[in-house]
Parts: sequence; C-alpha cells; structure tokens
Amino acid sequence: MNLKTLSKRIPTNEEGIFFKQIINDNGKEVDKIYLIRYRNNDKDKLKTIGKYSQGIRINYCKQIRNEILTKIWLAEEAPIIAKNKKKTIIKYEIIYQILYLYKCKLNFNYKL
Repeated sequence: MNLKTLSKRIPTNEEGIFFKQIINDNGKEVDKIYLIRYRNNDKDKLKTIGKYSQGIRINYCKQIRNEILTKIWLAEEAPIIAKNKKKTIIKYEIIYQILYLYKCKLNFNYKL
C-alpha cells in the first residue's frame, strides 16, 4: 500500500490553518497533515504541525499559531527556538569560589 501526500494545501475555516490530504493507491483519503501559516519579518512561514491520525486537530493548530503570533508581537523568541535553546545554570558555589580566589589574589598582591 503506497501512500501519497498531495501538494495542494486546502484551507480550513480557521485563518492561517491548512491541511494536505494523504491518499492511498485507490485515491481515497486516508489521513491529513495540518499546517499553519504566519508572517515573520515580512516573510510567510509555513510550519507542519502533524497528522490527524496522531491526534492533531484544528483547535490545537489554532492554539500553536496564536502562541507563535503572540511571541512575535511581543518581540520574544518563537517557542520552538526557546525550547531548543540550552540554558546554563551557574551555581552559587561556583560564584563564591571565583570571588574567593579573586579576593585572595588581591590580598596577596597588596601584601607584597
């Protein structure tokens, strides 16, 4: 059984949400792939959200699109970039050791 994704985007009733059909050999629709479209830096962005069979629905796509648009309007990072960004945690112990060594070095220099 060969499955084929059609290239035509079909709009839904919601703004900026589209789907593509996945058909089998007989031309029968088996599944859908949901996509969202939004504008960032005067460029249209198209993002694939997921398949209908994986539990992705129009309401979920609408929620993701609204979240991305809100982040863009507030000039924050997009949620995908924020998730991929690694956070470094500096512990107080490390800061204390650095400051202690720095203070010791200053005291040592003054004694000379």
